[in-house]
Amino acid sequence: MLTSASPSTKATTAAPKPSVSAAPKPRKLCENPPAAAGKELPKEKVARIGPKNDTLPESIETGGGKWTWVNLWAGWCIPCKEEMPLLKAWQEKLSSNLRVAFVSIDDDLRLADKFLETFAAPSYHLPADERDAWLEGVGLGNNTKLPSHILFDPSGKIRCVVKGAIEPTDYAELEAMVKKH
Repeated sequence: MLTSASPSTKATTAAPKPSVSAAPKPRKLCENPPAAAGKELPKEKVARIGPKNDTLPESIETGGGKWTWVNLWAGWCIPCKEEMPLLKAWQEKLSSNLRVAFVSIDDDLRLADKFLETFAAPSYHLPADERDAWLEGVGLGNNTKLPSHILFDPSGKIRCVVKGAIEPTDYAELEAMVKKH
């Protein structure tokens, strides 16, 4: 306790009690089952940006028995761009079990193209006229926080939705999920 000093008294100070705070609890990557858990990917065509002409539903359906991590991003989203190298590293480490699909939801595809010039990764574009229905279909809704992520099991069913940026500490949980099935 700190008191003010006056001419007739001395200031006294009691040592502050150390705060007892537990270490932060690690978050669970897929703690709450998404509203769309077990549903299939919406059939709206999400076209690939670049030379290959497949669409996202086709890519996931022909995934060769792998899990698919769909990363929703935009060229104006700083956290989206910052986490992409981490996602690419996860894909490399888990390549026998996991594929990562980057999906731009930019209104202006030129923003996505500009970023992809420096970040070589297969990417798809979800056009504005199909975006709301697609996001509703995967359980995100049309007020989606970016970045957001959807994990599909090898049969194409939604198993996990993550709103917000991923963290390096999320890797262990993702690895356990995709390797046990």
